[in-house]
Formats: sequence, C-alpha cells, structure tokens
Amino acid sequence: MPAVGTVLLSVVALGCGREERTASAPSVTAPAVTQRSTSPADMSDRARARAALVRRADFRSKENSNVSARSTAIPRFRCVRNPFRGARVVVSSPRVRLGHTTGLQERIAVFADAATMGRSSRRLSAPASIACFRREVRREMSSEAEGPASPVRLLRAERIGRSGSARRYTGSAISAAGIVHTYIDDIQVKVGRSLGILVMVSRERPPDEDLYERAVDLFKDRLRRMLA
Repeated sequence: MPAVGTVLLSVVALGCGREERTASAPSVTAPAVTQRSTSPADMSDRARARAALVRRADFRSKENSNVSARSTAIPRFRCVRNPFRGARVVVSSPRVRLGHTTGLQERIAVFADAATMGRSSRRLSAPASIACFRREVRREMSSEAEGPASPVRLLRAERIGRSGSARRYTGSAISAAGIVHTYIDDIQVKVGRSLGILVMVSRERPPDEDLYERAVDLFKDRLRRMLA
C-alpha cells in the first residue's frame, strides 16, 4: 500500500469527474522548476497557471528534508460530469510527498471568463458531485488497503476569505496491517476566471496544523499573485 495513497490523492485532485482531453484544455503536469521573474501580465494563461502551482521546493527546510515530488497519471473515474468543462487551460502539480504520512497535489483551471469558471465551481459543489467524491474516495481507500472501507464523512468545513472553501473528510479501511485512517483536505479558491484546487491526504492523523496553514497560504497567495 502506498505511503500516502498515490491513487487516492489523484482521485481527490481531479475533483471527482471524468477527465476529458480536449485541444482547448489540455492537462499539463508542471515540472518542479524555479519561477522566472517575468511579470504575470506578460505571461500566457498556461504560464501563469504553471507558475502558481505549489512545488516541493516550497516545503524543503532543515526541519522537513524528507520531501519528494513525482508526476502522477490522473486516471478516469466512474463519474460522468467533467468539473472543468469549458476550461482553456488545466494544469496539475507533481504529487508532493511530505514525509511518510502526508501528500499534496494541486490543480488549476483557467477559463475564458468568470461566469464559466463560476459554473464549474458550482458543478464541483453540487450535491451529486459531493456524493460522487465520497464514493470515489471510499472506493480508492478500499482498493489501496485491499480491504473494506467505511463511508467517508465530513469533519469540518470553513470559508477561506470571500472566494474560497476548505473541507476535511475522514474515513478508514481495513488492511492486512490493521485499520488505516485517512484524512482528506479539499481546498478550493476562485480567483478572477481561475479555479484552484489543493488537496492533502494524510494517514493515521490529520496533517500538522502549521504545515496545513503554510500549504493553504502558499496556495491562495500564489493563485492571487499570478492569476488575479
């Protein structure tokens, strides 16, 4: 079983929808590169979105040296609704692993206008999408643990400023090593005509609160700086 749930992280990062590969909105996995000093106003939508993504260098320090990043192939899922329908650009960060118990990944979609972005955001927040999200997470928890999984339940929900939200879910599964507890943080922020989704998946216990707050601050601040 992967340390922090490789496939599970991909499921949550997608936003629980079927990924549709189109010429107008190809999905790109961003390499862990150093951001250039070019002004956001002089950059394309794709370049700005890629520059806004979190990367492993954001979390490296003497106290947190066990950080790695891997590209993740986003699989197709059983939900039929595409949450990013109409997006011009969809980019994904590498999967960043923080130690052995926590991983995070980000996805950003840039739309032609704020109205189209708003419709995508509402699709993600619709009851059917949330139910799909819980089913898919439960299915992947069971698959990774190779045992039955409990229903996924909401632990907390809060607003992030005027245009963001954060939800924490939890569930458990029975594996050969015992019961595996999983915590999933789903953070969504809207900026202009862009929608960003950051997910953190943690095993056994919720993520360290300082780490969580640092990740969320980086996510929303970089989104606003590059895509506002």
